[in-house]
Amino acid sequence: MENAQRELLSVLLGHLFSCGLISKNTYSESMDVVHALIDVPELFRYPVRLTGEASAYEYTRNTE
Repeated sequence: MENAQRELLSVLLGHLFSCGLISKNTYSESMDVVHALIDVPELFRYPVRLTGEASAYEYTRNTE
């Protein structure tokens, strides 16, 4: 699962670079960080929360 998440970040960074939204230096350094990640951020581990746990900006499933 973590490899898929790293691949997703790599693709997103590549797309930002190809659109000219980030510099080559930023892209290169960001890719180094992605490959060096020991732990995947919580954003990717728990994308769905219970209704009572979610903030206004998070997706929740109907738990009823």
